[in-house]
Amino acid sequence: CISDSQCCTNIKCHRYANRCQVQITEEELMAQREKILGRRGKDY
Repeated sequence: CISDSQCCTNIKCHRYANRCQVQITEEELMAQREKILGRRGKDY
């Protein structure tokens, strides 16, 4: 891809990889980490 318009909805064009990638929000990232670690917060 060259621009986001070439990708599906909610997917952005990765500038360096030149392919479409799902953009994950900070909240989604935290929610996933919470599920994996079973705890809240930014600590790893």
